[in-house]
Amino acid sequence: DTSAGNNYVTTYTEQLAVKAIAGTPLITDPDDTTLASAKVVLRDPVAGDILTAGGVPAGITVTVSADQHTVTLTGVASLAAYQTALAAISFSNPTNDNPTGVDRHIDVTVNDGLKDSAIATTTVHVTPVDDPAVRNSDTIITNVASNTAFSVADAYLLANDVDPDSTLSISNVSNASGLNVTHGAGSVSITDTGSAGG
Repeated sequence: DTSAGNNYVTTYTEQLAVKAIAGTPLITDPDDTTLASAKVVLRDPVAGDILTAGGVPAGITVTVSADQHTVTLTGVASLAAYQTALAAISFSNPTNDNPTGVDRHIDVTVNDGLKDSAIATTTVHVTPVDDPAVRNSDTIITNVASNTAFSVADAYLLANDVDPDSTLSISNVSNASGLNVTHGAGSVSITDTGSAGG
C-alpha cells in the first residue's frame, strides 16, 4: 500500500521560469522500500501548458507524452529516488501570450508494483502578464481630390498592429498634419486639405 505526499500549491508567472510541481515530495509505503512507477498528469491544460522533466536518479526512466501533459516515471527504485524524480518535474507555458489566470491542477500517483497510491494534487496559480500592444505605421495612397473626404475601415488600419492579450480597437485619432481626420462608426474619415503636410 502506498500513500502520496501532501497536496502542493505554487504560482507561475506568464513566460517566466518553469515551476517545480513539488517542493519536497514525501512518499511513504509501510510495505515496501521501492516503487515501480509514477504518473504526473496535467488535468486541465490550456494552450501552451507543458510539463517537463529534468535529470532523474539512475534506474528511473522518464517518458513525456506527445502533448507534454503527462509524465510517466518507470523503473524499480527507492522511495527517495522517486521523490527526487518528482521534484525534477516542472510546469510552464513558454509560448502563450494570453494563458488566462485560471488555476491548473496536476495529479500525481505512485505505484509499488501492485497498487496505485491516492492522488496528490499540485495547484498552480497562473499569473498572466499584460503584454504591450505593438503599433505599426500605415501608408494610404489615393487619387481622391483635395477637400474630398474618404473613409478607411478600422480593420484595415489595425491589420498590422498586434496585442497578444486582447482585441485592438481605435478610440481616437489626432496629430494630423495637412489633414482633417475624424473617427466614428468603425472607420476613419480623412480629408486632404491641400495644405503643407497633407
